Amino acid sequence: MDKQPGGDAAAEKEKSVVLSHKEDLDGISAAALMVQSYGCDVKLADYEGMMGALKHIAADPSVKRLFVCDLGLSERNQDEFVEVMGRMRKTMPVTYIDHHAIDEGVAGRLKDAGITMIHDTLDCASVLAYEAFRDRLDEHASFTAACAAVSDYMEDGPAASPLMRMYDRLFVMLNATVLAQCVAAKQRDKDYLKQLVGELAASRYAHEITGSFETARQQCEPVPDMIRTVRDGVKRLRHVAYMDMTESGYKRAANFVLGLGALDVGVSYRAKKEHYSASIRGTDACDVHLGRLVNETASALGGSGGGHARACGAMIPLPNIDDFVRELDRRVGVEMQGGGVLQ
Repeated sequence: MDKQPGGDAAAEKEKSVVLSHKEDLDGISAAALMVQSYGCDVKLADYEGMMGALKHIAADPSVKRLFVCDLGLSERNQDEFVEVMGRMRKTMPVTYIDHHAIDEGVAGRLKDAGITMIHDTLDCASVLAYEAFRDRLDEHASFTAACAAVSDYMEDGPAASPLMRMYDRLFVMLNATVLAQCVAAKQRDKDYLKQLVGELAASRYAHEITGSFETARQQCEPVPDMIRTVRDGVKRLRHVAYMDMTESGYKRAANFVLGLGALDVGVSYRAKKEHYSASIRGTDACDVHLGRLVNETASALGGSGGGHARACGAMIPLPNIDDFVRELDRRVGVEMQGGGVLQ
């Protein structure tokens, strides 16, 4: 993993920006760590809007340093991402902090363009940011990173494990759960999400953030009905359990589809204007990197996707969702049976 040392006094006066993932606690926490370490202005985006946000930042002449955190690439956007980041690097330091699988050729092109790569698939983005900039962070930052690791199911990572041992495990899990529920509940409220970044950058625990526990409680209220809906409606192929969810919480439903479907992979999806948004989860016994597989499968059907080995997402054109689920089922089966290169 490449690391970037802290900047000098002159760099401190430059306007720094962090563009980070808005849809989960890892992205929010990574942004908070960069606010604490470099005083960054905060820009948040989802995967669908990340390129638009990046190009907007690139067009701002006042930006003199950029960090991009927890925003994985897909075949659909990786070339444009390299082009925009490389163009920005010609005039400023640019750092990419991420833990999603990335094509080796794309990673090489980013490095060749002078982008500082802080990348490791074994730890979440917040933990990577903490490790890289810990000399610029306060003592509480290790707790923020540990909570992000729990929320991303990566607390056993090589750098996250020592952080977890520093604190009471249940207290970390409580904070991670409450904060993650707040992030999920407020996806349409960018002001709230930016405020939450600020609260974490100020080294506050969940119970010190006004209204956080009540927001988390409200976010949990629909879960019992969701469980019943999934139990009654989940469908199964050979390796993949799947369900079309009308609720806005389709991402949370993926874990229930996985568990109640009792197969290797769970897929939940919801129709939007021109595409389905899908969330995919795999069991520990599923010896397949779902992030890479979903990226390839979705791209072949005119969509995009990617993520972690056991948790990822995709956007699929409306007519192709059934083909996506069936092809994913086939490819998971081939890889789990050691079938070699997929056709």
